[in-house]
Amino acid sequence: MPAYSARNHANHTDNSPADSSESTQRPARQNIVFVLSGSRGDIQPAVSLGLELQDRGHTVTFLCTPSLTTFARTAGIQSVFPAGINIGDMTDRARSTLASKNPVAIAKLATHFLKHSVDDLHQDLINYYFSENSTQGSSDMDHPKLAQPTLLIVNPMCQRQGTSLAEKWRIPLVVLRYAPISHNSYSGWPHQLTRRAPKWIKKKSWHIQEWFDFFMYGHWENTFRRHLGLASRFHPFTRYLRDHSVPQLQLCDPNVVPDIAAEWAGTNKIFVGYLDLPASARRRLNEPDTLPADLDHWLSSGSAPLFVSFGSMPVSNPTRLVDTIVSVARRHNLRVLFSGFDSTTNATNDEPRATSTVGNQGHDEANDVYFTGAINQTAVLPRCCAAVHHGGAGTTAASLRSGNPTMIYAFGFEQPFWASCIENLGVGVGSSVSRLTTEHFAKDLDRALSSPVREAARAFAADITSPDQALSTAIRLIEDQAG
Repeated sequence: MPAYSARNHANHTDNSPADSSESTQRPARQNIVFVLSGSRGDIQPAVSLGLELQDRGHTVTFLCTPSLTTFARTAGIQSVFPAGINIGDMTDRARSTLASKNPVAIAKLATHFLKHSVDDLHQDLINYYFSENSTQGSSDMDHPKLAQPTLLIVNPMCQRQGTSLAEKWRIPLVVLRYAPISHNSYSGWPHQLTRRAPKWIKKKSWHIQEWFDFFMYGHWENTFRRHLGLASRFHPFTRYLRDHSVPQLQLCDPNVVPDIAAEWAGTNKIFVGYLDLPASARRRLNEPDTLPADLDHWLSSGSAPLFVSFGSMPVSNPTRLVDTIVSVARRHNLRVLFSGFDSTTNATNDEPRATSTVGNQGHDEANDVYFTGAINQTAVLPRCCAAVHHGGAGTTAASLRSGNPTMIYAFGFEQPFWASCIENLGVGVGSSVSRLTTEHFAKDLDRALSSPVREAARAFAADITSPDQALSTAIRLIEDQAG
């Protein structure tokens, strides 16, 4: 595929802020509830929206995965309650289970996650809104009685619950989508099996996906609906989205998927752009635009490093992954910045290793490897030469904005889709984490750092929708839905 250039750019949606000449009168104050599940990358875009909606006078409540309630509160969301399975605990369990390579244990864990990702959320929603045991103003902060919202916003893992709740309460629903993976002619399901299929097969494959989802979750979904006093469904929840023209806000840049954006123009699948946290929220999260002094000094003391982060993905053997990346980087005379890795994961060898972690150990000027926890990617990535990561939507957005090549090694979910997009745009390398070996990574790094890929990455970054513009568009669409 040809590399991205400004000449390839075609903006298929009107992402411009509302005209300043229009009335400044804002919609009536709404009671808006977000129902969210997933890792930080799944919650953070909603936090950006929630903070802006709060500032505009709306009441905002988050029901989100328990391990991220502190994150949402610290960022500035005023009303946050735990709901659903604890993704953080599941990630830790998955990491140790995958490392054991025991197929029975892996199958049991997958079954446990499948059941509890649905059951736990259903039970919490019932306790918050429909249980007689909960009381208004209850001192039980886990399950107080919450007021019925006037607008509901859900992220991908909570869509089926969202459609049932919206039907029960007869209120508007907005769906947040982090990847444009639904009915289209350019990316089928499963993505990896349909990459080379004709367009009509790709589009038809989404019908199979919808029914597969229904057969997997239909029993639990209908149990929940009976608790709500609703009739059982005998079709996928996506029919509700179509029949009610529910806005599905695509929180990614249309230039990443220009063909899909063109196909969806004028539909309820609306491209908004990548969101980012405001600087005030990052400061509250101890992720200011100004990097910690030790890290800032390390970045300034040598060449631009390779940035590596795999978020909350369950890396089964982090020591081997670190060794693979470091050994290849040193052959290329590159320094490496690891985010989310602990320096103690290093295997012992004769080569010098950095021992520094922010706020932890000291730092040797000669070291070419730096370890830190979660860091403000928006601040650090422009100071790197390329980004290596799992292909989460948030990290993909930050690396594309930086103007540097992106190297995705996908685990699952929508990550292989983003890896494919990166390849198609010519702005980096897209692959699977199973192929992150010394031999393949060396070849991938050569390609990612080549002049054509560097130039394509810079051209794409210059054309990408700004976070402020994306936020303005998303808020306008949400408030329009609220009436």
